[in-house]
Amino acid sequence: YVDEIVTVNDDEISTAILALIEQHKLIAEGAGAVAVAAAMFNKVPIKGKKAICLVSGGNIDVTILSRVIGRGLQKSGRSYTMTIELVFYNLINGTGNCFVFCRSFVLCK
Repeated sequence: YVDEIVTVNDDEISTAILALIEQHKLIAEGAGAVAVAAAMFNKVPIKGKKAICLVSGGNIDVTILSRVIGRGLQKSGRSYTMTIELVFYNLINGTGNCFVFCRSFVLCK
């Protein structure tokens, strides 16, 4: 029987994966870190109780892992994205053409 169902969002899962990597040196895929995310974000009443979170599945692609880490860092306030737009006008030949260059930077604390 199922007593209760709780949900966690992608940002909470990303934060849980990052916490597992940083604090416990464990790699888990998204579905494997759902229990940790539920516990971390108080989705289940475990305060003051002994609880176990089953962590499973290390089948996570390195590209996805990189995005998950970036998302987790942004969610925890340790990374920011800054976009700079530079506009140049071509006034030499009188055409007034406009060239726009955009570049995004990720800043980490």
